[in-house]
Amino acid sequence: MDLAILIVCYRCELEQSRTISGLMKHLTEAGENIVNVLIWNNGPKLWGNNINDLANNKTLNVRVVQTPENRPLSWIYNDFIAMYSSDYYVILDHDSEITEQFITDVQSLQHEQLCLPIIYSKGCAINPTCNGKFNPGPYEKNQKIMSIGSGLVLSQTLVDSLHKRWASVFDERFALYGVDTTFFNRINKLKCADGIRTISGFEHSLSRHETESEQVQKMRLEERSIDLGLSLRHYPSLGLYWHFLKILIKKCTRKGIVNLNTVMSSFLCGAHPRTKRQRNR
Repeated sequence: MDLAILIVCYRCELEQSRTISGLMKHLTEAGENIVNVLIWNNGPKLWGNNINDLANNKTLNVRVVQTPENRPLSWIYNDFIAMYSSDYYVILDHDSEITEQFITDVQSLQHEQLCLPIIYSKGCAINPTCNGKFNPGPYEKNQKIMSIGSGLVLSQTLVDSLHKRWASVFDERFALYGVDTTFFNRINKLKCADGIRTISGFEHSLSRHETESEQVQKMRLEERSIDLGLSLRHYPSLGLYWHFLKILIKKCTRKGIVNLNTVMSSFLCGAHPRTKRQRNR
């Protein structure tokens, strides 16, 4: 079984990534399998010569890509998949506590279409969810599943199905927020929940549980607003409309969690401002 693994780093030095250190600790022997590891530094600073140690890894095929301009995540994910011909693709953030059991489960896959790790936050299992509640499966064909992007394991079979219907795996009109959600919207439209398996997961840092600066909070407000506007246009549903209505009510009582002007401008524009730039692979 050939395996390709992506780790996306942002505002993180190479030696600070818990995901990279955990992966290098547990993924020490590839055996007869081909394991390609792509480490993507998405800025804002370039890494120095310390990347040479990774490139010289004798066990794994490691490649480092650096884009300090901060590319949309959807572009990075799709480019990663296009770069390798593999049986399975694994997508990871830089701040996940990779475990040996997670690596073992991934390397033992055979016929699964999509695997989701059980994600923990402060020791509590929170993802994947079904109808908004944690549910580790197994799932029925028409159930609607959601989870986060870190730890996704996609089969080549699923990649081919997504390409056939949408011409891409991840929706490139989204840049940050919404990239994970719209991926699962597409999965749910394919009605293939019975082909999803949960595997051993890991602890993952969630922004809503962290104390953040006012600048970061403003950025998240803007990104949530863009995501909502784009989702209302491209992935409308009764549930999403109800969510928007509740936001309008909160806004009227001065408890708004989005910028309505940004929501409407994003709806009309149809794509994240960062994805309107020239698309160079």
